[in-house]
Amino acid sequence: MKQLTENWFVSGLIDPEYKRYVLLAYLQEIEREFAALRLYPPYADLTRHYQNLISFRNEKLRMDNTFPKIIDKEAFQAFSLRLIPTLETEGIMKEVEEIVEYSIPALEAKLNEGKEIYRHIDRQIVIEPIGVLPLYRLEGYLLITTAGVRVVKAFQYKIRFYENVGVNDFGISLEEKMEFTHSLSCSYEQMKMQLYRLHTDLPVPATYLISTEMTVPESPTLIPVVKRKFLNYMK
Repeated sequence: MKQLTENWFVSGLIDPEYKRYVLLAYLQEIEREFAALRLYPPYADLTRHYQNLISFRNEKLRMDNTFPKIIDKEAFQAFSLRLIPTLETEGIMKEVEEIVEYSIPALEAKLNEGKEIYRHIDRQIVIEPIGVLPLYRLEGYLLITTAGVRVVKAFQYKIRFYENVGVNDFGISLEEKMEFTHSLSCSYEQMKMQLYRLHTDLPVPATYLISTEMTVPESPTLIPVVKRKFLNYMK
């Protein structure tokens, strides 16, 4: 996928018309990814660029509001005092601002489109515990299956608590362990028991069935959506 550089709006040729062309080409790439239901990394990339532009605009406003003022001598001589900013928005900066103001709503619209796709996929996912759940549930297994597909993929999950400066949150990792073929002779309960026998590091593991009616790309879409939904389910 064609990507934008981190500082695309202030690097290279600073021309609003040219930057619109660059942004449009990027958004067309995003559109193709979304049409194929590939959410990641396009959605994360969109979010990063959107936040960069918002941060730039907010910092520019902060500078405009806090920069020292000077007295306009001509106004003073006319007995009319007027304060003017010492930082004038002219030339290149004015063009950059035009690029930013055009780009923010364009990126936001595409982000909202990605959110709707994400929510639609999220609504199709059902989480069900398999058998009796142990008290310890921060590690275990997810059996992920799609309607109409007999292959069931087993992932070991681990939930961890992270403490950062001012931010405390949970994270989850998934590691694929094996595949099963669902049948009368291989039920979800039997899959759980086989995982228990083959991977004894998790005695009586918590095991959940993750099922969806939608067929979506696994790595760029299904797994990221499942991870977030399962974390919210566990919280």
